[in-house]
Amino acid sequence: MKWILLIVFLVPFNVSATVIDYRFTGAALDLIDHKTTYDVLIDFSVDTETALLTSFEMNFQGESWAQNPGFPGQVSVVSTVPDVPRVEVFWLKWDPQPTNGQDTLFFYGFPEWKLYHYGEVANPLLHLEKSWISASVFETGGGDSFILDGQFAKVPEPASLSLLALGLAAIGIRRRFR
Repeated sequence: MKWILLIVFLVPFNVSATVIDYRFTGAALDLIDHKTTYDVLIDFSVDTETALLTSFEMNFQGESWAQNPGFPGQVSVVSTVPDVPRVEVFWLKWDPQPTNGQDTLFFYGFPEWKLYHYGEVANPLLHLEKSWISASVFETGGGDSFILDGQFAKVPEPASLSLLALGLAAIGIRRRFR
């Protein structure tokens, strides 16, 4: 049994997922009165090979918004111009069109979504948890405009957590019956 486990762990295999889940937590400032803010929570998945949003769910103004099925959203790098002298940065943008069934949100291409990488990142879509938004404008179909800011976090894969729990349970069972 020990040899089988040793062989399994020595065989190289690719553990890099092409679809990564992220969570954005932030706030949206109403650009009409410049006082009202709304909490924003966005859960989305991005395919790191195609840069397409494979899922997009947003909580905003107490409502749930989902990706418009007829419009596949995308995350893209719009520039690699340094932000300040000699600091390498990816300037990112996204173009989801979430809908709540009655209204649609339109995100504009004025990105202040930055990922500082200092030359260490080849594919920014694998490291969005290190990025932040300081100004991303979106508007409702009714003409209300908002500016979004906040932070990203990578969501742990359920399979990884399940494997960890299963491994700990196996260790516990093995010790109990020793």
